[in-house]
Order: sequence, then C-alpha cells, then structure tokens
Amino acid sequence: MKASISSSSSSVASKGCASAFFSIFAIAGLVFLGFIVKAGWDTVRAYTWTKTDCMIEASSVREKGDSVEFDVRYTYRIGGRNYTGTRYSAGMSPSMNAASAQRAVQRYAAGKPAYCYVNESAPAESTLERGTPLMLLFGLIPLVFVAVGVGGIIGVWRTKPASATPVSERFREGKGTMIGMRLFGFVFIALGGGLLYAIFFRPMLKEFAAAKWPVVPCEITSSKVGWHSGSKSSTYSVDVRYRYVIGGKEFIGTAYNFDTGTSSSRGWRETAVASLPAGMRTVCHVNPEDPLDAVLSVKGSPDRWFGLIPGLFLIVGLIIFFKAPSMGRTGSASPVGLTITSSHAGLPTLVHPGTTGEVELKQATPPGCAFAALTVFALIWNGFVWFMVAKMKGEGWGPHLFIGIFVLAGLAMAGAAFYQFLALFNPRPILTVSAPAVPLGGSLDVRWRFTGNARRLARLTVSLMAREEATYRRGTTTSTDKSVFLNTVLIDTADHAQMPGGSVKAAIPRDLIHTFTAKNNKVIWMLRVHGDIPKWPDVDAEFPITVLPREAATLFHEQPPDT
Repeated sequence: MKASISSSSSSVASKGCASAFFSIFAIAGLVFLGFIVKAGWDTVRAYTWTKTDCMIEASSVREKGDSVEFDVRYTYRIGGRNYTGTRYSAGMSPSMNAASAQRAVQRYAAGKPAYCYVNESAPAESTLERGTPLMLLFGLIPLVFVAVGVGGIIGVWRTKPASATPVSERFREGKGTMIGMRLFGFVFIALGGGLLYAIFFRPMLKEFAAAKWPVVPCEITSSKVGWHSGSKSSTYSVDVRYRYVIGGKEFIGTAYNFDTGTSSSRGWRETAVASLPAGMRTVCHVNPEDPLDAVLSVKGSPDRWFGLIPGLFLIVGLIIFFKAPSMGRTGSASPVGLTITSSHAGLPTLVHPGTTGEVELKQATPPGCAFAALTVFALIWNGFVWFMVAKMKGEGWGPHLFIGIFVLAGLAMAGAAFYQFLALFNPRPILTVSAPAVPLGGSLDVRWRFTGNARRLARLTVSLMAREEATYRRGTTTSTDKSVFLNTVLIDTADHAQMPGGSVKAAIPRDLIHTFTAKNNKVIWMLRVHGDIPKWPDVDAEFPITVLPREAATLFHEQPPDT
C-alpha cells in the first residue's frame, strides 16, 4: 500500500518550553554534581596523604545554636618540624550530631595517642578522619538528572518525522525513550523509597526496639520549642538536652523521639516541652549496646502520618518506570457509532449505521482537560515537595540543593498549568461536516466557525490528517508507536475576514487505509484546526472523523492483496 507521507512536527514554541523544562533538570543536576565532585576530590585526595603518629592535646563538644561541633587539637611531627592540627574530617562524611560528637571525644581523648593523615606537599594540612568513598555514589543521582535533562533536550530537537512505512510494518521498539523514562522513574523511586524509609519506617522500627531498652534516670538540662523561619511559613521542633550516667560516665542526649525533621504542628510540641522543664528528673531509654543512643519517648509524633507522603513519589516512580513508554502516547478515542467486523482478508473493517446527514464533530480532547490534569498534578507535586522543604529546615546546603531540583520542576509544572489556563480563553473552533462518515476516494464538506473573538487569530490552518498506531508489549512494558501517514493542508490563511467562519472540501485519498480499531492497532482520521495567536497560547484542536472502506465493507474487495 502506497501513501504520501508527511509528518506533523512540534512548533518551535512547544520545543522551547520542553527544552526549558528539561534544562531545569540538566542545570540543577550539573550544579549539584559540581559540589559532589569538589567534595569527592577532597575525599580522594586525603587518601593520598601520609599516615602519621600524633598526640591529642584537647577535645570537646561545643554547642553551636541548635547543633553541636567537635573541637579537637593535636600535634604531629613531620620533616623534623612540629605542627598543630585542628581538622577532624576531610571530604565527604556524615553530619555531626550530639551522639557522634561524644563518640569522637571518647575516641580522641586529651593525652591519648592517635593517627592523623598529613599532606606531605603542605605539611600544615592534616586531618584525623578521611571521608567515606562510598558517599561518592551520591554522584549518580545528579548524573541521572543530567542524563534526563540532556537526553530530553536532544530528543525534543531531534524528533524524526514519521517514516513512509506505516507503523504496523515497521514495529519499532523505541529503546531510547524507554531507557530515558525509566531513568526518570528511578529517580522518583530512589527519592520516594529513601524518604519513606527514613521518615516513616525507620522511626517505627527504632521505637519497637527502644521499648525494650533499659530505663535510666536522667535530668533535663534545657528544653524549648525550636522555631525555624521560612520565606512563607515557619516550622517547629522539640529541642531538648538531658544528661544521664552509664557505668560512672556522664552522657548528653538530645533525642526526644525518633521522628526526624520539623513541621508546622506547634501545639503538641509546646505540650511536650512544657512537660520537660529544665532541672526536671525523669527517665530515658538507653541502648544497652551503645550508651550514646538514648531517647526520652518511644511513641510516635501526632503528625507521623505525614511520613507516608514520600510514598506517593515511590508510587509515581514505579508507574513511570514500568508504564512510562505508553503514558502520554495513547491514541485518540475511536469515533462514536462504529462496530468492528472481520473481512476475508483478516483485516478489521467498519460498519456505520449511516453515511448521510450533516453532523457536528466532537473535539478529541475537550477544552480544559489539559488544564485540569496539569493543575491537579502540579498541586500534588508542589504540596509534597514543599512539605519536604519544611521538614528539612536546619539541614545543610546539600539536601536543600537536591530538593531544589524538584522545586524548580514543580514551578515549571505550575507554569505549564497557567499556560493551559490562558488557553481556556481562546476562541473555540466548531466543525460541521456534510456526513457522519465518508468512504475512501470520497469527499467531505467541512464548515468551521468560532465561539469567541476569532479576530485574535493571526493565522488559521485546517488540515486533514491520518495516523496509524500500533501497541505492543516487550516484557512488562507496553508501548504505542504512532505514525502520521497523511497531513494535507485544506486551508492556510492570514485573512481576518475568512477566519471567523468558512467552508472547504476535504478529498479523501482512494489508496489509503480506512478508519479501524483493533486490539493492538488502529487508524485514526481527523481534522485539525490550528490558530496562531501572538504572545498567547495557540488554538490547537483535533476532531476525529470516520473514513469507510471503498464502496463496500472491506478494503480489498476490488483489489485483492498480493499473495
């Protein structure tokens, strides 16, 4: 079967918007990757330094606002000269908290010999601890964002026109798109799964274990409701310090319960702090295997259920990972009133109740659907992201930079929703055709008119299009390939007098395939109306039509297929 093929490419504006969206991922990924590379270089560099004997002169835990720091001073000798160092860790290492600072004091007690690592090319540069090389694996996360961003931009601008061979004869697999979408889905799976475990499941597991820990007397040294100011709202935390004695040694605890982060719920935190005034003697639960691991309460916070929110990221990631190749590429709805039969050639054919009488066509995608879908998705996305931003108050720049990628993506979605909102105020096309169905080789009289101010249009194009779709399955992935095998411009005008309404005749080629819908294949015919509006979203609407076989119920009665 021969057909003249022409593809409908995306407009430059659409490609620009898509490129801007993918650029957010690429740029944010590159920035985050730059910080990781720098920290990673410091980590790797420390492993080239010389291991040297040193003596700890002083070590202590110093409170700095709501956090703590480990201060240390040690001396070492290299190249016949004595040096003093104060650096505890070089490169990528976990953040310091009260428990880890006290462990460091125990390990590096004053007067105790130790080892330090010295840069022989600059002997004054030294450290007691070296970063963890495994943390370099975090560099894979921004690399995924860079791959998605760069790959998306390349894909947008290198979209190939439809091949002259119909989809049912080509049957392409589309591996590049599938891999890109799965990488994108993997980011959501990793982020959602990691946060779900850290915020919801891990605290619960710790509570179950801590309920069996020994109860030890302790004294509250300070307590307050921590206030963390944001640009639009504030979040709160229970900031408490207490001391307890194990084996004749005094320890400092800062954990009220095992929940992490902060939230806007202030009431229960004020109640908790009021019940723990400074100087009060109470009890705490202490890990018998680690005396520095202590907690006052083994009950979850009233807002613990917020920890389930990252689970939606995990669900979205799983959907994208397994189903993304088919998402957004489903075909238009089949024309109403068609029934499928089978011909002797084995091809699905159409029977329509009637082929005469003028009819008003229905738009494939009703106005407002894109706006509604984008708005709901943007609200859910931004709600989850900003909740996580609130939970991360007081964290370092690394986590904030990482979540900033999702903040930018959310803002882009909000912008896309606003763009579709503006499109709701466009003039809307109404198409009327001379018959509800037309056979191959026939013609269809098409009349158009607009509701709203059609004079806003700078250019109007009405086209006859035909698209073939093939849905297939590879493993767990369902994909749909689409090929536009006919794109005939019926009218293309910049005359404002013609735009509000008019008529044109659409000739249906004789040697193409008719409309049909089968389990895995379909051919969709449509009339497309495109109106350019300067500095505003364009009018873009598709209206499915029904094309019947030539003068009979099957395609090959007059011309049997070659055998």
